[in-house]
Amino acid sequence: MLYNNIILAPLQNLAKYNPGKTVLQKNNKKTSAGYLYNTSLTTASNLSNQGLKAGDVVLIAMPPN
Repeated sequence: MLYNNIILAPLQNLAKYNPGKTVLQKNNKKTSAGYLYNTSLTTASNLSNQGLKAGDVVLIAMPPN
């Protein structure tokens, strides 16, 4: 397991054993465990490459729907 985290552990397990399982759904758009996990890893890697370190604060902003 890459991280020992109470929030990430279930997602990691789903991504490994049932990657197609829907974990997020809004209207007709579904997001699978595998997609969410891989996208999260890519985002974390990109932030690390930009100099972000453990303990730094990240703000995620989205436009309202």
